[in-house]
Amino acid sequence: MEAVVTYMALTVGAPVFQHLGITGKDLLKRDGPHIPEAMGIVAGIVLCFFIQRGAVFWCTLFGLWIGALDDIIDIKWRTKLVMSAIAYVPLYQNNTNILLFGNLIELGMFYHVYMLLWCIWCGNAINIYAGINGLESGQCLIIAIGLFCITQEYDIVRYICVCFVLFWFNRFPASMFVGDSWCYLSGMFFVASAQHDTEKLAVMMIPQILNTVLSLPELMGECPRHRMPKYDRKNNVLLASGKGTLLNALLIALGPMSEERLGCLALCIQCICVVMAIII
Repeated sequence: MEAVVTYMALTVGAPVFQHLGITGKDLLKRDGPHIPEAMGIVAGIVLCFFIQRGAVFWCTLFGLWIGALDDIIDIKWRTKLVMSAIAYVPLYQNNTNILLFGNLIELGMFYHVYMLLWCIWCGNAINIYAGINGLESGQCLIIAIGLFCITQEYDIVRYICVCFVLFWFNRFPASMFVGDSWCYLSGMFFVASAQHDTEKLAVMMIPQILNTVLSLPELMGECPRHRMPKYDRKNNVLLASGKGTLLNALLIALGPMSEERLGCLALCIQCICVVMAIII
């Protein structure tokens, strides 16, 4: 049901967004088409109708709100960090244990700081690990499947159904962009779903951790809006742009490749990390 409703909503919403001028230019294509942007808002609204009311719902809704505002009025990233911290409020609880290496560790008051940092980092980490077709929605889909294998929470199945349809439209060659809304919504959803088992979530998100580390020099300064690889229009391949991202690191290590191949490689790495998290 979730997948059907999402498909219908995106099919109807895409031309509406296009008509309203909510579009983005696909900079890594020869013809540079303008396609509907911020479709994660539509998918996010559908998801929020289906998931159960509770901490996960409120965190997800708050993440959607942050991302939607960013898609519409382009919030400064430092402001988004503060707003992301507020999303921890629904997760506040007296149970301050986390699972680490198979052992329950009591963090006490530091648990709240720990989870606050997760709320700030997770959505932003997904948001900056982007730039090629299918990567934003694809990484979220793979992480969600891994989370379901660990938690068995049915709300994650609902998320997977919605995200799969979004990925179908966003995969190479994309017919729509997901926007910041889906990235922030997903980050909050993952943290709320994992909570006391963030150790496995961290393993699943090793690519996002590496990308964040590589991005730090630029994030600490005036971070450019676009940090994607360079596009070689003549040969229709991507080249390393010199920006601090995992995608550029892969291009430096392996050489130029097509956008589709680079996307598949990035998602394969994500799958490996998810499998690692499940078996450890």
